[in-house]
Amino acid sequence: MLKYLGYNKKYAIRLLSKLIEIPTVNPPGENYEEMACLLEKECKKLGLSVKKYVTPKNVLNKFGVKYGSKRMSLIADLDTCAGKTFHINSHYDVVPATDKWKTDPFKAVIKGNKIYGRGSEDMKGNIASILFALKALKDCGIKPKVNIQLSFTPDEEIGGRTGLGYLVSKGLVMADYAMSEGYPGNYISIGNKGVLWAEVEVIGKSAHGSMPYKGVNSFERMNMLVNEFGKFKTKILKRKTRYNMR
Repeated sequence: MLKYLGYNKKYAIRLLSKLIEIPTVNPPGENYEEMACLLEKECKKLGLSVKKYVTPKNVLNKFGVKYGSKRMSLIADLDTCAGKTFHINSHYDVVPATDKWKTDPFKAVIKGNKIYGRGSEDMKGNIASILFALKALKDCGIKPKVNIQLSFTPDEEIGGRTGLGYLVSKGLVMADYAMSEGYPGNYISIGNKGVLWAEVEVIGKSAHGSMPYKGVNSFERMNMLVNEFGKFKTKILKRKTRYNMR
């Protein structure tokens, strides 16, 4: 197996390069359909059965997702007729690239033994590795002792509720064991920090410059709100836990 991986690593490099070159930037969530199409083709080449799901508009509206591509998720199954199923989740969206990049963030650049490009680590590199591993199992004639189910989902970078969260809410992810985004080392996390996404509208009132006392300054009102958030943040930061959290 190790020899196979060494001799055939160009597969993973080529696949990762293709993934990087599709700029699935989130927000707002771009080029999702193109990415889903590529992943579907790769999975079918490996003999996986693939189902595609689109997150409906009412769910997007509920979580404030208003722009970008259709939210497309894939579930790919390798049925080995085993009694247990192992699920591996990957997200294909990436955060926007800043202007500090020294190379084109959406072109895979190989320097030494590293590949540079937006998503090469988080987490298109994982996607390429997972599919490479399944290709190795297939080509080496190794039958896993569990069924393997993969999911490729959008919107992890904004919370995941319109990607993997939607699949889970519909009972589409059914497994005995699961692994999400992999981390190095022996760190096992059992929880994550919470997040609140909100849209706040502050209403002011216009007035002539000669009579400002008749108006209401919406900026000043917003400043009051921000100050209150600051007090709340101080309170939250005092909270501690003995459990492993990311």
